[in-house]
Amino acid sequence: KSIYRDYYIFSGHHHKRPNNWGSFFGGSVWSPDPAGTGQSYFHLFDQHMPDLNWANAEVRRAMGDVAEFWLNKGIDGLRLDAFIHIAKVDLAQNYPTSESQQEPVIAEPFFANLPNVQRWLRPFCAQIKADFPNTFIRGEAASANVNLAVDYTSQHNKLMDSVITFRYFTEDTTQLDTSIPAQYQPKPLDFAKFKQTQVVWQQTLAGVSLPTLYWGNHDMARLATRVAHSAIQARSLAVLMYLQRGIPIIYYGEELGLENLTLPDAKAFSDPSVPRFIAAAVDAGYTQEAALAMVNATHKLPARGPMTWDATTNSGFTSGTPWLVGKRSSCTHVAEQQHDPHSSLAFYKQLIALKKRSVFQTGSFRLLSTGPDSYVYLRQTDKAIAVVAVALSDKTVNLRLPAGDYQAVLIVGDATLSEETLTLSADSAAVFIQEKERAKP
Repeated sequence: KSIYRDYYIFSGHHHKRPNNWGSFFGGSVWSPDPAGTGQSYFHLFDQHMPDLNWANAEVRRAMGDVAEFWLNKGIDGLRLDAFIHIAKVDLAQNYPTSESQQEPVIAEPFFANLPNVQRWLRPFCAQIKADFPNTFIRGEAASANVNLAVDYTSQHNKLMDSVITFRYFTEDTTQLDTSIPAQYQPKPLDFAKFKQTQVVWQQTLAGVSLPTLYWGNHDMARLATRVAHSAIQARSLAVLMYLQRGIPIIYYGEELGLENLTLPDAKAFSDPSVPRFIAAAVDAGYTQEAALAMVNATHKLPARGPMTWDATTNSGFTSGTPWLVGKRSSCTHVAEQQHDPHSSLAFYKQLIALKKRSVFQTGSFRLLSTGPDSYVYLRQTDKAIAVVAVALSDKTVNLRLPAGDYQAVLIVGDATLSEETLTLSADSAAVFIQEKERAKP
């Protein structure tokens, strides 16, 4: 028997699954042992990605060695992918379901955010920080609530510097067509709940750690497809998110305004849930084209298209055949935008430069009470106060700002400040800063 067999999770006997848990990628978390032992191996994600057995101390030591291998090469930080899932409960325990439930069920409380996650990761993180003190450690904590984020990032717990949550974006499901599955139906962002979520994360992590600020990643449709209905709105939403207290992560191509690819057919997704959705939609009266368009607008795969560097073959990404091929609604690329002062790329450079100012680095955060059509907050230090105001609707918004001698530092769309009244046109944004010395008589 190989010593490495216990680096993975095997269980069961006589070709029977140990429990009814479901994989995030569909089906069971269990697949038959290819060695023919009659046991099954555990994979919370794809069957080609068996989970490591973190209960094995040798695995934990080996993962520390892997991390240090890369740190010795001079990298600055690590992203701990899906770290919240390294611990599981008793594998013989089924997740309770109704008697009619025959399919595997996502039993997340049995394999997410369990106490051993912190116990096993603490020595791992401590070793990294001891040997490479300046290493930045970010963890992907997809389903963690804000209080768990405090546990994972507070200094006294000696774990991570920051975590990524997937709980930022609550979708509005009130207009869904109930005759077809909800999975790939486009759903607008519920901005009212979004505001609540943002302010809770901002205030709860104040004095603890820096939130991760993002609009997109490889597991969701792109900002310009999923949320923003115009280039102006996409830029305004970037202002809203990235000038908050926290660390921006900009998904490649967002700075160019890239939208999702359009993949040609269901087969291109390599995802069994896609043909099932399209078949159900067609049965409900949708055309094949309309059903495929919904999937292209919501599935994560079209967000993973190659970076567009220039106008050459495959956008300069490769001279070969890229792993993912699809059409884009626009052919914008870096070479086209880098010398255009009005381009999306130029805007993101301006926004990042603004983020580097001390008021946005160390300033406190306070969300102002405004209506559902706007998002307005203050960033404040001893030396400056900044106001960030964003219109969230397709109508003009009038806002009353705190009194001050403000200087406009960034405008997206149309904004007019008259005394303390700010008028924002649809989807626009404005950033003002007052240096406190200016307020002195």
